Amino acid sequence: MEHVDEAIQQMFSSPVIAFIKSSSKMTKLFLEGMLNEFTRTGSEETTLLKVSNHIDTICKFEGIRPPSSSIILTICVRLAASHVVLVDDFRNDIHMKLRLGVDPDDVNYALTGKGPSH
Repeated sequence: MEHVDEAIQQMFSSPVIAFIKSSSKMTKLFLEGMLNEFTRTGSEETTLLKVSNHIDTICKFEGIRPPSSSIILTICVRLAASHVVLVDDFRNDIHMKLRLGVDPDDVNYALTGKGPSH
């Protein structure tokens, strides 16, 4: 059984998961916002505006000061540079389309510690 546990641990210790786990709270909220939009709409594409609205809502709910739009854009740029998030065109500003560049299950696991729910 030990080798099975080791295999499972290796499955969920990819560089992407480690990157997300070590990211800031706002970066995690950004990714959570993307996943929530995907679940809500059934589409694996969203906009920066929708993710920003999600972050604002969660911050207000938790009593945290929401980040400025420039901070949210900086988070988006950093995630795009690491290929965790794919952006169609930065010139579209808050209406730019966003997709995950990695498996949504990996992002969910990194954020929640839970594997895919099948």
